[in-house]
Amino acid sequence: MSQFGPRPGPGGKRRGFSKETEAFLRETLEASGASRRTVAGLLATGSVAAAPPKAPGFHRRNPGGVVVPVVGRRRPDHAPPDRFASGIRTKEAIAAANPRAPEPWTGRGVPRGRDNDAEKARLQRRMELHGKETLPPPRRLSEMARDGRTLEPTPPRRKTRVQEMEEMFSAIVGEIEEREEFLAEMRELGRAERYEREIAAEVAARVNQLKGLDEALRSASGLS
Repeated sequence: MSQFGPRPGPGGKRRGFSKETEAFLRETLEASGASRRTVAGLLATGSVAAAPPKAPGFHRRNPGGVVVPVVGRRRPDHAPPDRFASGIRTKEAIAAANPRAPEPWTGRGVPRGRDNDAEKARLQRRMELHGKETLPPPRRLSEMARDGRTLEPTPPRRKTRVQEMEEMFSAIVGEIEEREEFLAEMRELGRAERYEREIAAEVAARVNQLKGLDEALRSASGLS
């Protein structure tokens, strides 16, 4: 039974994710810095509705409900933002805190937790051993040398359909985490607005892929 498959609901039908899958995705997205509203929207519909920008206010209301026009000298458009009033850091502050800004995310990266050098060494050794991970015992090697036999490549073990779908599920979750981490870095640099819409669309597309995999895993596990 798949660890990602949900339990069937009343009547044998279930919409959306299983409880385990939904809890896992919610924890992953919230840990990466996504707001609760964003997480709820992604889990419910697979998309995020961007809120329209607020129009600049020209009036303000006092406690009595009377509209009072804002008066006073207007700040020039080119004036730098007030660091303490608006919470926006200046360019100098960003440069001081981050001497080297991260390169823009391109959608390509090394899978999480993989050591490239170790992987290259493993593949090189596997090629030297004709597809085997380790050498046979010394006694067997001597017998093979005496009989003139060589190492035969071991046929790869075929994965089941459920195992392949579980690996795809984990890979998509990793892609969502990468995008949320990148967006969190851009927020720290004050450049999130440039990437928020694009990242939100890509995350929503992958959440939809997870929904399809969740249904397929449920069917393959006999829970549909």
